[in-house]
Amino acid sequence: MNNLISLLSMGLAMSTPLILGTLGGLFTYKAGVLNIAIEGMMSASAFSSILITYYTRNVWFGILAGILITLVVGVVFSFFSVTLKGHNIITGLGINYAVASIAPFICLYLVGNRTSIIVTDLVVPSNIVVDVPLLRNIPILSDFLNKQTPLTYISIGCILITSIILYRTKFGVYTQVCGENQEAAEAIGINVNMVRYGAIAMSALMSAMAGINLSVENLGMYTDNMVSGRGFSCVAAIYCGKGRPVRCVAYAIIFGMTRALQIKLTTMFDAATASLCEMLPYLMIVIVMFVSSLGDYKKRNIRGFRNG
Repeated sequence: MNNLISLLSMGLAMSTPLILGTLGGLFTYKAGVLNIAIEGMMSASAFSSILITYYTRNVWFGILAGILITLVVGVVFSFFSVTLKGHNIITGLGINYAVASIAPFICLYLVGNRTSIIVTDLVVPSNIVVDVPLLRNIPILSDFLNKQTPLTYISIGCILITSIILYRTKFGVYTQVCGENQEAAEAIGINVNMVRYGAIAMSALMSAMAGINLSVENLGMYTDNMVSGRGFSCVAAIYCGKGRPVRCVAYAIIFGMTRALQIKLTTMFDAATASLCEMLPYLMIVIVMFVSSLGDYKKRNIRGFRNG
């Protein structure tokens, strides 16, 4: 039982950046923009927040820098993909590779270490937890849901906030109209480019929080390739969930729990077997996408049979 609770607690923590990245990616998905650059945005935030914290010796300056730098990355992505009408996938991959290359260079040039920046003297991740009074005395739930990091609880709240913005505000309605029918949106006077810029900015903001969670909250350090495909997991969760916030988050949590399971398994086996366990999160993505696609295929066949 203790092992299960420990797995659930770790899984929730591992799901936090995936939830944030997925919710951010929903805005661009609804706007008709495939944001492959979520990976690069997370990396930019994780790196810049730790770098500025390292130099200013102030965590809040680091967090602010992480958000601002990621918004700049979002503007770059918007300029190439929206203004210049570049291919979303190529533009996104370009940003991912650029961030992955620039971060180690800056590390080596400014810090003298190509692979990591450590600020654990300023940030002690184990101390960045919130003790929620309402959860404190609830059996079982308190064991894995209580004493998580602030961004974990913020990510849960963002599920409701994202749903309200997308379905209860003018911006959300405009975003969906732009994604579903650009010509119709332009015909009624909606500035499609500005709406898409706004959607990408929301995605960048959420990705920034995801990166900060990875580096500042969880480790107190930056390591090369620490995002490790989480951005692509977010894209997979969005498409498996068909752009519905709760369903997309459910898939993100599944992927997060799988990452936690992979970490647990690597401590139980020898090095060779543990290395095989590292493929578990990516294998889960393939399985989930296959099952989701199979379900859609069956629905189309049934619909076609009825119409026939």
